[in-house]
Amino acid sequence: MINKPLAGIAVILCFLTLWKTEAGTLYRLDRLAPIAGTACENYVRSLNDSATVVGRSGNDRFRPGALIWTQTNGSSLLPGITGGGYSTCAQINRRGEIAGSCNQGNTVRPFLRRTDGKTIDPGTLPGDTGGEALGINNSGCAAGYSSGPTGTRAVIWPANGGTRAVGNFPPSTVSRAVAINDEEEVAGFVGDGSGRRAFLWNPNKGASLLDCLQGDTTSEATAISNHRGIVGISSGPNGTHAVLWSSSKGVKNLGSLPGATFCRPAAINTRGEVVGISNGPLGGRAVLLTKVGWIDLNNSLLPDAHAVLTSAVGINDRGQIIALGYDVLCHCGTTGSDCHCGGTTGVPCACPEIVPSAHAGHDNPVQAYLLTRESEP
Repeated sequence: MINKPLAGIAVILCFLTLWKTEAGTLYRLDRLAPIAGTACENYVRSLNDSATVVGRSGNDRFRPGALIWTQTNGSSLLPGITGGGYSTCAQINRRGEIAGSCNQGNTVRPFLRRTDGKTIDPGTLPGDTGGEALGINNSGCAAGYSSGPTGTRAVIWPANGGTRAVGNFPPSTVSRAVAINDEEEVAGFVGDGSGRRAFLWNPNKGASLLDCLQGDTTSEATAISNHRGIVGISSGPNGTHAVLWSSSKGVKNLGSLPGATFCRPAAINTRGEVVGISNGPLGGRAVLLTKVGWIDLNNSLLPDAHAVLTSAVGINDRGQIIALGYDVLCHCGTTGSDCHCGGTTGVPCACPEIVPSAHAGHDNPVQAYLLTRESEP
């Protein structure tokens, strides 16, 4: 069972304070249209300060492929990816370098796309056959995991090449690095049969497990920022709560939407702004941490948004947010199969059951959105 910090190693996060956005900020919503000529759904994961967005594109009729979206060119498949029927981008850095993974034969391999436009396989630990690159910092150092006959181990890929294991974890555990900052500090999780625990790794100090909230038994790190700490989740009998780990205050409960028992942060920027998902009466909702706590981003959109945001997945240092959701413009009129409102195609739907399960599949595919601050109080 993983239940206490690794001996002799201290948490060395340099943490200041979270920057909390004003609750009255309004956002303009721009839909990231699918790849031209397809009905693919865009599952976005990361954006940089140039508002270049990456993720994957696909659905049950189209092979999932690594996606890149720019304001100039819109959505397209990332060029230079070879392999089988699956590829995805996990993160993009300030220079436009991308970390991701793709099928190669019977395994999944990591890939890195460099500033020269070349896509490389950065390799795995000796004896391993697969892995994924899940994070990349602004110097081009990436983090993820390497897997093979001996298990799954957290690794980094330094910008100058090679593969390095992070954390001297017991052989019986599974570890993954999910994020890396510009100091090459790595956040991730390690698990065994009893559950998972978040960890922080520093190239000079090694690894340390991060505490759960009192009464909880498992935790996971989801993102790390420069000087602003690690965010993730702590779970137990009372639900799953968003948390922040810092050297000065240990683990802090960031709460959730009022009445919710689940909140998972997805990203934190260099100012300490945090976005994620929290459950509510109608299911998952995209949320932003503000001075008054978590807010439902659906309540911060300009009136012409006509969308429901179910998860916020990224935020850049300009405060732009990427989110997943679905369009609430009426599609019922095109099929007549599930229309409860007598609606007209292209106008806001009046169906009281306007939730994803009521308008699923062709009528309401998953949409990706870019949120930009339009006004602040």
